[in-house]
Amino acid sequence: MSVVANRVGVKRGLSKDNFRLIAYGGFGDGHNSYAHSMVWFKGRIYVSTIRGAFALMRKRIGHQLGLDVWPVECPPDPFQLDLCAEIWAYDPRIDQWERAYKSPMITGSDGQQIPRDVSYRAMTVHTEPDTGETCLYAATWSPARGPGPIVLRTVDGKHFEPTCEPGLVGLPVTTIRSLVSFKGRLYTTPAGARGGNQNISGHVVLYESRKPQDGQWARAAPSMCSPSPMAGWPTTLPTPTPASPPAWWRQATPTTRPTTRSPATTRSTAAWALSCTRAAKKVWRLPCHPTPAGCTPWARWARG
Repeated sequence: MSVVANRVGVKRGLSKDNFRLIAYGGFGDGHNSYAHSMVWFKGRIYVSTIRGAFALMRKRIGHQLGLDVWPVECPPDPFQLDLCAEIWAYDPRIDQWERAYKSPMITGSDGQQIPRDVSYRAMTVHTEPDTGETCLYAATWSPARGPGPIVLRTVDGKHFEPTCEPGLVGLPVTTIRSLVSFKGRLYTTPAGARGGNQNISGHVVLYESRKPQDGQWARAAPSMCSPSPMAGWPTTLPTPTPASPPAWWRQATPTTRPTTRSPATTRSTAAWALSCTRAAKKVWRLPCHPTPAGCTPWARWARG
């Protein structure tokens, strides 16, 4: 059946009839609260989970919400539950799921047993230029009482090994928000701070690695405001306005520093990091360099 375009030439997208349910109920375990990342690797789809999210939320911000009854039953200490993050793999050829990985337990800073990872907030497939090996990389979220997040690597999708020291390069962070493979390098954005601030960091720098398998990471961009998602982008980005202050950082080639010059006219494959936190709006309002002719205040800050 052919797809008919509407009056402006836009074809109809997918509908619910184009999808079918392949998993429900947390892969059979209701403590698998939701999926944090998903990637296709060697014929299977991999999905990472965070467990007991409502229990963690109650501990962290429950007192701020003013709820008389919490939506789910959970112990006062969420770590009484099994919060070890999991990665599940689905093989569409046989319509079957299996758990590919589960976080180990470690001794926390208080001497108690805790999960090393409470989630894997980013996964990506990366081909290592030196060997030509295509691997799956996963970035972890460490509990506040843990040593810090790491990056895991697997060649076969079954055996995951740490590739770096906690905190990527020893940074005082608790999570890594994104992983992007771009022109033979791997890019990432550490984030998070202890005390329930998993999305905010005092160390907001974009990092790159030519050899992530060896844990070799270096700064790829100057400090910015909590970069979150990243992606390869083959075309033009919309022109920012003062009403939409998030910052786009562009890396046209691995040898140039990211910049936001001419974002609306440059058309080339690039890696982009989006800064989209409340802190970004605060920085945007600060006076910076003189505004070049034809540039919005957003562009003035983004170029600074």
